[in-house]
Amino acid sequence: MKTGLPELCYLFSICYILTEKSSGNSVRSRAEIWGEELTGESEEGITTDAESELYKQTLLQYVFRTDAPTSSQLNHEGTDIPFVMNKLYELIADRDTGREKRSAPFDVDLIRGFQDYWENERRMQFWFNTSSVNETEDIIEAYFHIYKRRAIRPPNVPAGSHRVTVSLYKIIDEDTLYDSSGQVSAGATLIQRQQVSAYSSEWVIFKGDLKDLAKDWIRNPSTNKGLLVTATDPDENHVNGSHIDFVQRGEHPRNRQPVFVVYTDQERKKSNRLKRKSRTNIDFLVENFLNEDVRREQQIQEQCRVQFNSQQDSMEECTTIIMRQRRSLLNGGQTQVDQDDEEELEEVYDDDWEDDSTRQRRRLNDGDNLAIEATRRINSYCQKKPLYVSFRALGWGKWIVAPAGLNANYCDGQCPFPLTSTLTTSNHAVLQSVSNYYFPDKVKAPCCVPQKLQRMSILYHQNDKVVAMKNYDNIIVETCGCR
Repeated sequence: MKTGLPELCYLFSICYILTEKSSGNSVRSRAEIWGEELTGESEEGITTDAESELYKQTLLQYVFRTDAPTSSQLNHEGTDIPFVMNKLYELIADRDTGREKRSAPFDVDLIRGFQDYWENERRMQFWFNTSSVNETEDIIEAYFHIYKRRAIRPPNVPAGSHRVTVSLYKIIDEDTLYDSSGQVSAGATLIQRQQVSAYSSEWVIFKGDLKDLAKDWIRNPSTNKGLLVTATDPDENHVNGSHIDFVQRGEHPRNRQPVFVVYTDQERKKSNRLKRKSRTNIDFLVENFLNEDVRREQQIQEQCRVQFNSQQDSMEECTTIIMRQRRSLLNGGQTQVDQDDEEELEEVYDDDWEDDSTRQRRRLNDGDNLAIEATRRINSYCQKKPLYVSFRALGWGKWIVAPAGLNANYCDGQCPFPLTSTLTTSNHAVLQSVSNYYFPDKVKAPCCVPQKLQRMSILYHQNDKVVAMKNYDNIIVETCGCR
C-alpha cells in the first residue's frame, strides 16, 4: 500500500514510537540504544527479542517495503551475485554507504536480476520466474545477458570462420521446438540476432523486444515458456559447444551465469519536476523585525530585573556589564571575561543585592561558565545528528549484500528567534518565528527538519534466483534547517 510519504518519515516515526524515556528530561531512542548494544558500547542490554522483531518488521513494511527471504529461500547458490548486478550497483552507488553516485539506468526505482531456473542439462534453454514483479509496476526496459567463453581456434580453420550468429528465441511450445533436421521450428519465435567472434570472451547482451516480452510474462504467466539461444556459423550449422561455448546455470564462473535484467518503476517520476530554490541568506529579513542583540539585551534586562528587584541603577549596570562580556566572547572568541568586569559585577552584587530568603537569587557565571553556556546553546541549535541502522546487527547480513548499514541521520535542536541563515531557514519560518515570539500561545515555533536529503541504493537477494537493486528517495539526511 502506497501512502506517498518519504521513506525517511517512516524511519523517524519508527524511532519515535520506539522511544524510551529515562529519568529527568533525558530521551533516548531504541535505535540509539540498540546501536550501542550491537557495537559493544552498552554495558547492559535493554531490548527484548519481541521489541527487536517489531522494529525489524516495521522497517521492512514501511521503509524498505519488501519481505526478508526465509532461510529456505536462500541456499548456497543464492550467495552468488551475478556480475551484471554487481557492476550496476558499483556504478550507481557507493558500496560502503549505499549513497547514490549517479542515477540508475532509465532513472528507475528497482532493478531485478533473474537467474535461470534450469540446470545445464537443458542446453541453451532458459527460464526465469518473474512472478515477483507486480502488475502495478511500470516495466521500463529488459535485457538478457549471457556470457560467451573464449573458444580455442582449431588448426586449418579459415580466418573468416570466427564470425558466429547468436539468435535469441521466445519459446512457445517445447514439443515443436525443433524440426526433423534439428533446426528451430514453429515452437519458437525469433526475437533478435547478432554476430559475435567465437575466439573472444564477452557478454552477449540482447535487448530487442524483451520489454514487451517481460510485460506479457507478468500479465499472463502461462505464456512464460522461457528463452532459447542458438549459435550458427555462416553455413547455418549449429556450432554451440564446438566453435562457441556459453556459461550455463550451475557452471563456473558462477557470477558469469546468464541473467535476465528487468528495470521497473514502482512510482513513475514526473518529467517536469519543480526545482526547489533555497535562499542562502535572509538575515536582512531578520533585521527588519528584531535584531538579535536587541533581543538578548531584553532577556538580560529581564534577568537583572528579577535579581535586583527593579532597582534601576543596579539593573542597568548589570545589563551593561553582561552585554560587554557577551560581545567580547562572540567577537574575540575568548573563554575568560575581563577581570575588571568581574570586579564590577561583584561590587554591584555586594552593594545592591538584597539578602531576602523569600526572593529567588541568581549568580552570574564566571567567564568559563559563560563560554560553556554559549557552546551549550550553539549545540542545542538545529543540526544533523547520527542515526545508523546496521543491517548485519539486525540479522539481515545474509540477504542484504550492500551496504552494511544505513547512515540515515536525523535532525534535532532548537530554532531560536531570530532565525539566521546559519539555520538554513525560509521566509515562512522567519514569519512563523516572529509570530511565535510575540504570540507564543497562538503560533508554535519553527521545527528542525531535514533540508536536503540524499538517495541510496540497496543490493539484496529476494530469493536464491532473484537479486534486486532498489533505490530509495529522500532517506539520508544531508542538512537540517528550521521550517
